[in-house]
Amino acid sequence: MEIIVDQRIELLGVIQTLCGYWDYFGQKYLGKTHYQCTYKDEVIKYFEKYKKHETLKLYNHLCKEDPDISHYFQFILILGYSELPELNCITNYDNDYYFYLSQKSNWKAFAESMKTFYKDTNFKDFFYNNKNKYEKLLSDFGNKDELINWSNLIFNYLSINNDNNYKIIISSLIMGCYGIKIKINEILTMNYPILSPNDYKNNKYLFDYGEPINHVLWHEISHTVINDLTGKYIDNFDVKNIEIPEKIKNIGYTNIKTVIDEYIIRTIVYLLTELSEGDKSAVLQYEYEFKLGFTEIENIKEYIKENCEENNKLLKDDNYIKLIKYVIEKIKN
Repeated sequence: MEIIVDQRIELLGVIQTLCGYWDYFGQKYLGKTHYQCTYKDEVIKYFEKYKKHETLKLYNHLCKEDPDISHYFQFILILGYSELPELNCITNYDNDYYFYLSQKSNWKAFAESMKTFYKDTNFKDFFYNNKNKYEKLLSDFGNKDELINWSNLIFNYLSINNDNNYKIIISSLIMGCYGIKIKINEILTMNYPILSPNDYKNNKYLFDYGEPINHVLWHEISHTVINDLTGKYIDNFDVKNIEIPEKIKNIGYTNIKTVIDEYIIRTIVYLLTELSEGDKSAVLQYEYEFKLGFTEIENIKEYIKENCEENNKLLKDDNYIKLIKYVIEKIKN
C-alpha cells in the first residue's frame, strides 16, 4: 500500500479549482466554500494566466451541460487513464458503470484536453516545485507506518490478501473522501481511497471529520469491497419503494443501494473500533454515526458477529446475502 499525492488527481483538482467547482459544490451541499491554504493560493497565482485555456472552457461547458455530473465520476474517469504525461485510457469497460463512462465522449475529449493543459502550463514543473507542500500534506495526514498498520486491520477483516494494488491518494484541492475501484484488465484492479483535509489552520492541514482519520481510511477502503458485494446480490431484493430515512437523505444519500453500502461499512468501522480500540472509542463512534442518522449500527453489528463473521473476518456469499436482507429490514423499520 502506498500513500501518495497523485499527479492526475492534482491536475484535475487544479482545473476544478480554477473553474470554481469545489466552491460551488461546497456551497450547494455543505453550506460553505472550500477552505483557503497557501498551496491553493499558489495554484491560483501560477495558473491565472491560463484562465482562458481551452481545457477550462471545455470543463465549464461540460459541467453546465451536465450539472449533476458527480466529482466521483470525474475521479473514475481520470484514474482510468495512465500516469501523466501519456494519460492513455487503460480502463477495461466491462461493467455497467464503465459502459456508462465510455459513452461520455465529451468527457473523454476532456481527458484528452488535460494532456494539452498539462503541457501548455508546464504542470510537470509546477508539481515538482511544490514537492515540499505535498510532503507537508502527507505529514499532516499522519505517520505512514501507523496508517499502514491501521489499514492492515481492515485488509484482514475483508480478506484482502494483496494490498499492493491500493494507493491512498491525498489532495488538498478537492473536498470529501471516496473509495474508487478501477478495473484495468481481467487480472489487475487498482483501488484508490481518496482523502482530503477539511480545513487548514496555523500552517497545518486538518483531517477532522468528527472521527479519527484511521476510521475514515477503514471506511474508504471498505468501499472497494462492499460496493461490489452489495451490487452482486442487490437484485435478489425488491428495494424500489424503500423509504430512506430523512436524516440520511439530508446528508446526500438518496440511493437505497448506497444507503445499504453505507450502513454495512459504517457498522464494520464501528465493529473494528470496538475490537481494536475498546469500548470508549466504540461509544464515540456509535454516537457519531447515530447523529448522522445511522441509528441501527448496534443491531447490525451484533447480527454480523452472530451470523456473518468468523475469526474476525467478514463472511461472503450466502452470509452476505443474509446481511443485506437484515439491513433492508432495519432501514424499513
